[in-house]
Parts: sequence; C-alpha cells; structure tokens
Amino acid sequence: MKKRNLISTALMGILISLAISTSAEIVNYDKGVNYAQYIRRDRYLDAEIWTDDDEYYEGDKIRISFRANKDCFVAIYNIDTRGRVNLIYPVEPGDAPRIQGGRIYQIPDSYDDYELTVQGPTGTEYLQIVASSDPFPMPRWFDGSGLICDNDPFDFLDYINASYFGCGYDCIRALDMTSFEVKEWHQYYFRPVYNYDCPDWSLCGSVYIDYPFGATIYIDGIYWGVAPLFIPRVYYGYHYITIYDHYGYCWEDRVNVVRYKSIILDQAIVKPNQGIKSRYRDVIRRGYVDPEKNGYPEYKKEVRIKETYKSISRQKPDYSNDKTRTVYKERSYNESKQDREAYRTHQKTQDRDNSSGKSRSGELKVEKVKTATKQSEKSGSYNTDNTEKKTSEPRNGEVKTKSTPKQASPSTTKSGNSGRSREKR
Repeated sequence: MKKRNLISTALMGILISLAISTSAEIVNYDKGVNYAQYIRRDRYLDAEIWTDDDEYYEGDKIRISFRANKDCFVAIYNIDTRGRVNLIYPVEPGDAPRIQGGRIYQIPDSYDDYELTVQGPTGTEYLQIVASSDPFPMPRWFDGSGLICDNDPFDFLDYINASYFGCGYDCIRALDMTSFEVKEWHQYYFRPVYNYDCPDWSLCGSVYIDYPFGATIYIDGIYWGVAPLFIPRVYYGYHYITIYDHYGYCWEDRVNVVRYKSIILDQAIVKPNQGIKSRYRDVIRRGYVDPEKNGYPEYKKEVRIKETYKSISRQKPDYSNDKTRTVYKERSYNESKQDREAYRTHQKTQDRDNSSGKSRSGELKVEKVKTATKQSEKSGSYNTDNTEKKTSEPRNGEVKTKSTPKQASPSTTKSGNSGRSREKR
C-alpha cells in the first residue's frame, strides 16, 4: 500500500511539473521518462503538416504547408540538423495562432516578404505541429528556445510536446510530424537559374556538368545556367544537353538520365567544336551568354571562390562514398556503326548454321520428323499422319495409292477450317 502511494505521489509530481512547464524557461529532459504517456490525442481534431519535397540542399528555399479539419489554435516548431529547437509558427509575437478548418496555410505565404532557407549541416530535420481546440500558452521561442536534442529525436519530440505544449491529463492535442533530408551543396558548382519543378527523387537523376568553366548550359533548348553546374533533379529519360563555351563553340548530345544515379559530363566527354550546331533554333540564336547579365550578377566574385575548389574537387574526384554516380559514356557514330555491323555478321552466321543443320557447337543436328508435316502451300493445313506415304510411281492403268491414316492423337492435331486434320490428295 505504501509502495502504491509512493508511485502515485511521484506521478502527480511529474504531472504538476508538466502542467506549469509553459511558464518555466527550460524543463530538464529525463531519458528514463516515457513522455508519450502524458500526451492525450484529440479524436475529433486532425492536423497535418508537410513540405513540398523530402530532400533539400543547403541554400534551397523551402515552403511549409499545414492545415486542420476544424478551427483551432496551432504551434509549429522544428528540430534542425544541429539539434536546435526553434519556433516556426507563429512567426512573430503579434501573430494570431488561430486557423480556419479545411484551409491550407503556407509558411511563407504568397504575401509574406521573407523566405525560408534550408541551413546545414547535412542530416535530417523534423517539423512538428501541435493543435488544440482551446487556446494554450505559447512558448516565447521567437529568438530560439535554448533546447538542444542530442538523443533520439522522436523521444525528444514527445518530451517537448508534453513539457511545453501539454497540461497533464486535462488537455488533449492533435499532433503531426514530418521530416526532410538536408544535403550539402558543393561550393564548386553554380546553382541553376532555371526555376524548375522539383519532382520526386524516385523519378529523377542528377547531372553534373564540369566543363568548360563558365560555359552556357541548355537542356532541351532551355537555358539552365553556367558550368560548373549541378542539377539535383532531372526527370529520367533522354534529354538534349547543349553547351556553348565563351568562344561560341558548341557541344550537344542526347544524354540518358537514369533514376537514382548521377551523370557526370567532364572534359573527357564535352568537346565543343566550331562545326557543331544545336538542333534548337533559339539556342543557335542565343549561343553563349554573359553570366553576369543572365542570372549570376556576382559571377566574378563567385568564380574566385570556386577556383579555390577546382584543383581539389575536379582533378581527382573521389566518389567512393557515392555509389550512385555514373560517368556518362559518349558513343560516336562510328562506334554505333561498328556495333551494328558486328551484330549483322553474327546474325548471318547464325542463320547459315541453322539452315545447314549445325548447332552452336558445330555438330550436325539429327532431327526426327514426328508429326505435323507441312502440306502444300495452297491448302495451308497440316497433316498429322503417323504412317509413311507410298512414293511408287503410278503404272499404266494404275492409280497412286496411300496407306490408310491412323487416328491422330489430340496432342498433335492442329485444327484447320473444319476443325480437324485433312489428308493431302
């Protein structure tokens, strides 16, 4: 009895600390406590949160979307790749946390004058939404929370939900969580200036264009940027990539982008030539363009930075940690022609061997004629006799005869126009 009283007293102490935690600065995290048991779910309120992609690179713009099925009060916070906890919504102290049910909200919205940028280092970032039908105290984390997650992020999310957004067993909440991966953008590469849709990674591959430095890059007739250029996502399939160097020389080829893999176009592949012309008239008209006037206003400054990475990054690239990369192999017309000729020679040899009765090992085949001997081309049917035909020449006054055909087995019978085999007369 005393033991039960001690347990209930300890439990009440934890609940009281959780109930008044919103007014405290920081509640200490205890690894031995299962904070999920102190969170009650609202069965009638549903909240959702998501991003426009599940993978981002450092410096990418991100947009967060959320909604609820009923009018409610919400708060959104994150655990970034460094483990820091930050309040995402409300954005400012004066913002109202109440939202309308059934409406999709975005951060930032179209009328906002700011952008959300993905920061490094590489890792996984978590977004959590907390919703309640009744107003609840909001932690004032507009300048940071001071919390650092250095343990299991899911347990830490339960700790935050229970300690800062819960109130014991008297309150219920609607919760939802999403996450995305943050990858590092190598400083050697320029970013594309073409605003393209970021499709799902399962439908895409990546393209690295390393050469020539400062060249103009077109994909399927559209200007994408300057080399060295990295494009994280390109729809899988064939694309025409056109490159113009600062001399106005052109290189163009049809490149097959493979899902989950990267194509690397370096100096061994890209060889601009004065005699090459693009298949796109608009590309021929534009050709090489000045990067400073076409999407890269600080091009000269960026070049000085990227040149410091050139000797390290491109002379001896180390792709040992990235097994998904593959080097695009250019196939010239002569190589393709040789392959076709070799295939035709092989086919002729195989047909000649088949017609002479030779097998692959060069030995003669001994074929037994069982059934279904072909009839004349006029009748177009098949004979299923198991007996031999008499081939004696007819004498004067005699008629050429045949032996009586035996009953054909069902397995060897092929149906003609009448549904059964016929004799050759």
